[in-house]
Amino acid sequence: MKPRFPLYAKILTWFFLNIIVLVVIGSIILRAQVRSGLDSFISGYVTQRAEPLAREVISELTEATKNEWSEILEKRSEKHGVVFCVVLEGSQEPYGPVNDLPDELRRRLPKGPGRGMRGPGGGGGPPRRQFNEDSQDNSGGQDGPPQGGPMRDMRPGPPSGPYPIHQRFMMRTTGPEFYWVGLQTRFVSTDNDGGAPGVIFMRSETFSAGGIFFDYKPWIFGASSIVFVSALFWLPLVRSMTGSVSRVTKAAEQIAEGQFEVQVDTKRRDEIGRLSDAINRMSGRLAGFVHGQKRFLGDTAHELCAPIARMQLALGILEQRADEKQKPYVEDVREELQHMSALVNELLSFSKAGLRPAALKLKPVSVLDIAQKVVAREAKDMAEVEINVPENMQVMGEKDLLIRAIGNVVRNAIRYASKGGPIQIAARTVDSEVEIIVSDHGPGVPAEDVTKLFDPFFRVDVSRNRETGGVGLGLTIVKTCIESCGGSVSARNRKSGGLRVIMRLKRPLDMDTE
Repeated sequence: MKPRFPLYAKILTWFFLNIIVLVVIGSIILRAQVRSGLDSFISGYVTQRAEPLAREVISELTEATKNEWSEILEKRSEKHGVVFCVVLEGSQEPYGPVNDLPDELRRRLPKGPGRGMRGPGGGGGPPRRQFNEDSQDNSGGQDGPPQGGPMRDMRPGPPSGPYPIHQRFMMRTTGPEFYWVGLQTRFVSTDNDGGAPGVIFMRSETFSAGGIFFDYKPWIFGASSIVFVSALFWLPLVRSMTGSVSRVTKAAEQIAEGQFEVQVDTKRRDEIGRLSDAINRMSGRLAGFVHGQKRFLGDTAHELCAPIARMQLALGILEQRADEKQKPYVEDVREELQHMSALVNELLSFSKAGLRPAALKLKPVSVLDIAQKVVAREAKDMAEVEINVPENMQVMGEKDLLIRAIGNVVRNAIRYASKGGPIQIAARTVDSEVEIIVSDHGPGVPAEDVTKLFDPFFRVDVSRNRETGGVGLGLTIVKTCIESCGGSVSARNRKSGGLRVIMRLKRPLDMDTE
């Protein structure tokens, strides 16, 4: 016996696998964005986007006097959409379009006397460990500047290139709310005063600052990719489940229509597989019950044929010997006996039609030939029947069963609707099937009774007498005969009045399309 894999366990397993995949993808995207890892998320962005821009501004400040700095910073602010300002050590008064720094930002500024700054290649001798070395190594992307301590010793020397950025930080201030990015370095000008350490700030009202501080686009792309990957990940499981449920649903619908031979694929090892097993067992048992019922009816009807025949023979003899007063009574008995004989014959037909499908070998049958034989046998001079069937149209079926099915439908139409107009037998091709349609112009049937027409012993009007009402097995036999040929039958009222019975049968594969 195959081990069971419950559906909830399968869903949970799939869920955790999905989480693992998302975590892996998210980590890859995050590391691709920050490069140095999650801990340096902020500094990574500042380094990639804000620092190059700040270096451009610092380079332009280096070629101007300090009196020109505010004008340069203001122009740069208008150009890039972020506000630039510079605060030198000890001055606390910013250069640029910022009048004053927020207290919370000012409190975090480095204070105290500078120890000088070594520029690249300046100062002679090997540079000692600088602020940028220990601050960058230890800051780890923390939100804010270094706490306490002065700006480090950055003693001036003849620079052969830009001074290094010794500290990077990002913070948010309130009242009003701004996002700040600060970069600490040494600032020089053309004033020949040796320069001084300081911080260049970039201020924005938004966290992204137009992509300078942070760019949402890669994250949106990453999130979309994750959703897409998740959808692809879940698609096989969902498709497998919905497909199996659809097959089980279709099988249940076929069983509800009386097709008990249906079987569902039971390869699954979860609850849906168990449900499929249950459906298969149920259909098998129902098929056995129905088969036994039909066999019982057939056997009973067959056993009744002999006594009915003897009763008819005896009644004939009695009729010859009866006087005029007795003959009406004999006639009543004859009618009862004929009705009993008709009922037994219908039961035999019903049971035989239902018991033969397994042994049937379907073959192409001409629809026009069947229609002509039915009309010749059932209509005669009692009703007008029109045949509109293409000459070469064929269906897969068993000739006798189809003659009996179409004959019963035509007989019903003649019995109940022949006075309303001609009865029509038509056929047409619909995809891989052929529809044989028998229409009349009678009163039709109540809408609530249409679905019951093919139930055994159902009669639309229970008050009908024997001459007009039948025994209620005619359309049941039609349904059994058509289903034995692998088809289906339905009925519906016509909008213009009358009833339309539609029998659908498969057409031969090599039949020409009409």
